Amino acid sequence: MAIGHEISVTSIQLAAAYNAIANRGVYVVPSLIEKIEKPDGTLVRNFYPRTKGRIIKSEHAVTLMK
Repeated sequence: MAIGHEISVTSIQLAAAYNAIANRGVYVVPSLIEKIEKPDGTLVRNFYPRTKGRIIKSEHAVTLMK
C-alpha cells in the first residue's frame, strides 16, 4: 500500500465484506447475538440472520473466491 493511503473501515466492516463474497454476493448484517434466553431456558428473542440483498454479482464473487 502506498504511503498516505489507508483502509478506513472497522474490523467488522471488513469481515462483512469478506462474508458477502463468501455468500456469493449477498450481504448478511453482522450480529454478535444469536438469541436471548431466560435463566430457565425460555427463549425471549431469536436474532435470525438478516440480509440486505445482493451487493455484487454472484459470478464476480465466485471469481474473487478463486
